[in-house]
Amino acid sequence: MKTIENVDEVTKVNKRGYDIAVFDKRRRFHSVEELNTYFHTLDDGDETKDYSDYRNSTPELQNWFFAMKDIVRPLNGEFVPPESEIGQRAYHEADYVFGRESIWVEFAYSDMDRLYDTVKDQARRNDVAFWDVSGTGAVFYPDGTVLQTYKQQLLDEYQRKFAEENDKEFKRRNKMSLLLLIPWGIAMIVCLITGQLLIGMFVLALLFIIAYPMNKWIDRAPKDVKKKLDLWYQQMVEQQAKAYEAEENQLKAQPMVYPAFESFAMADMESIVNEKDVCVAFYEYYGDHLYYIHYVDDKAKEIFVENAESHEIVSLDYDELDEYYQQLEGLSEMLDSLEVAYVGTISMEDFKSL
Repeated sequence: MKTIENVDEVTKVNKRGYDIAVFDKRRRFHSVEELNTYFHTLDDGDETKDYSDYRNSTPELQNWFFAMKDIVRPLNGEFVPPESEIGQRAYHEADYVFGRESIWVEFAYSDMDRLYDTVKDQARRNDVAFWDVSGTGAVFYPDGTVLQTYKQQLLDEYQRKFAEENDKEFKRRNKMSLLLLIPWGIAMIVCLITGQLLIGMFVLALLFIIAYPMNKWIDRAPKDVKKKLDLWYQQMVEQQAKAYEAEENQLKAQPMVYPAFESFAMADMESIVNEKDVCVAFYEYYGDHLYYIHYVDDKAKEIFVENAESHEIVSLDYDELDEYYQQLEGLSEMLDSLEVAYVGTISMEDFKSL
């Protein structure tokens, strides 16, 4: 039974480049929608930032880069090899893009068979998450958790359908072949019994002539099944891509909500971080929530969350709060990533009124 061993047979990825990303393991995604939405809201247009500088990234991501830079030499940034060595195929090479919470890498597609396990293993060793962007789209966390994205789920369904359909088609073609060959076999036996050897040899020759293309037709069953399922797969991918695009456009069109307190004042994050006791309000773009957090000595002490649509307000325990919001430094990182907006302070009196 034929199996699909090479994902590219199905996914038809770009043969010129293969993209992967590693990112902060604390950024937990529970669905492909969260994953795609988050990375589409990251700032990728800051002309003042040098995205070839590894110092942009967190210490864990930097550790991953330092483990990788001698295995896959960067074509940009501080560690670019001499020009005479670039493109000589003596080393693996790649373009690196360094963000605060993620590093994006584009390898030569031909290198990925040799590098994939190494890249993934170094992510685990350096305690960062690995995203197989150009492949199945799956996310692998260092603790062994795997986010099966829609593309991976489709591939799993493809494998199941292929095994099932291929088995059915193989049996169907064998049955049809037997039904077609039985009359020829009977005719040949009759010729032998009646002593008409010349006619029998003629029938036998025709039998061999028919059997050859029929055997080829049976052998072609996996290819025909794959062709049909490839069309199904591509239609499903395109359908889901349109759904993601519509959802993303809807999210981007969603108006951000301003904290509705008279005491609310927009503030520079640097000045907020220096406060020992401060009540902070901000809007979370992805969740469409307003957060009100009382920080004492840089740590969240009291937390309230307001649904921007229903205006329902609930309190959260410290452990229920996103790790990035538990401290002011983490909130500052979220502001840099454009996931939050309208960060400012409110009075303790307004906070208590919640």
